[in-house]
Amino acid sequence: MTLKNIMTAALVCLTFTACSDDFLENKPQGPLSEGNMNDPQAVDLLVSGAYATFGCRYADSNDPHWYPVTNWSYGEVRADNAYKGGGGETDAWEIHDMETAKIQPNNGFLDGKWFNVYCGISRCNSAIRALNKVDESLIPEKNTRIAEVKVIRSHWYFELVRLFNRIPYMDIDLPENEYQSVRNDEFTREQHLARIAGELLEAAEVLPEAQTEIGRVNRRIALAYAAKVKLYQAYEQDPQTNAVININKSLLQEVVNLIDQVQGYDLLADFQQLDLLEYENGPESVFAIQFSKDDGSSGVGRINWSMLLNSMTGPGCPWQGDGFFLPSQDLINAYQTDENGLPLFDYQNRPDYGTVVFDSNGGYTLGNVDGNVDPRLDFVIGRPTIRYKTYTERPCGLWVRNSDTYGYNNTKRFWLSPESPDATQG
Repeated sequence: MTLKNIMTAALVCLTFTACSDDFLENKPQGPLSEGNMNDPQAVDLLVSGAYATFGCRYADSNDPHWYPVTNWSYGEVRADNAYKGGGGETDAWEIHDMETAKIQPNNGFLDGKWFNVYCGISRCNSAIRALNKVDESLIPEKNTRIAEVKVIRSHWYFELVRLFNRIPYMDIDLPENEYQSVRNDEFTREQHLARIAGELLEAAEVLPEAQTEIGRVNRRIALAYAAKVKLYQAYEQDPQTNAVININKSLLQEVVNLIDQVQGYDLLADFQQLDLLEYENGPESVFAIQFSKDDGSSGVGRINWSMLLNSMTGPGCPWQGDGFFLPSQDLINAYQTDENGLPLFDYQNRPDYGTVVFDSNGGYTLGNVDGNVDPRLDFVIGRPTIRYKTYTERPCGLWVRNSDTYGYNNTKRFWLSPESPDATQG
């Protein structure tokens, strides 16, 4: 799923749907009550509240800085693509522990993510229950809206399966007093994925091919997401070790068949256009979260808080961020190619590519840069002495807060035009 960051003002509904401490029962506040669930405007706010779950702002304690919707800390940093960054190992030690495979019970970033995702599911369930009750004559798009919210709920359940494996499935009509009796081993990983894929395919049967409002879920999104879930299904795992023990070719064929139905997309003419605001929601975008700034809501707007820690910093840097989420040397090495531009699959046996070399006067250059490299390297990664994306004022400097720990390379997994330093496209 393409995850760019460009949000709608509809996310103002966050203020109407705060998640309760029970985190599985989201009781509507203010104008949203059982007495007006047949009010189209009230129900529409609940649907918007389901979309707003991608903002991960449920309460002050649910800070998307630390529980990001982009999963940079739960995925890329735990893999070999990125370092935590920031001020050092003790700066957000919870992410450092995930990075170094030390999972401790006092790591609140695990519980926080779990809590946030179930808050998202709670909002989706609230919206679906309200839609089920409303008269279709008042909301002609009733069935379409239900399908949209089911896709969002499927996204959150998919998050849980990927991150935690054993999860409780909370039926939409389950009484609150029975929550505590729901086991996390009632269903296997494969059963969860099969149910998620099935719900996505059911939603695709109802959804239109395209929506008039940017950011709304359509049929192509549901099909593409179903293909992604089935791809995970195809790589069957040992339930104890999570090791892949079989690749289901029948499911892989289903993935291909689904992707063949997803039409209407194309690559941009220039890779660098991904860095420009005017190409947001462009031909490459399958599903884009819609964020906004200065939209009249409180604070700076409904921006992508989950990536704000990751802006570059350091002397001469125009952004002055917090410097988290830095590229690993292994990622840089992986961009090496042969003379035909094809990846070098033995790159891990070769010397590190493009390392910083200092001279006696404190100046620096990049060493070991004679080989071939994929040109997209310097779009994904900011390397010293090289222009960063479309920022032409000067090349990258040594913009790392703790270079002794994390080296000298910078990265942004979302794109930020220097003309709009507070934009959160991604």
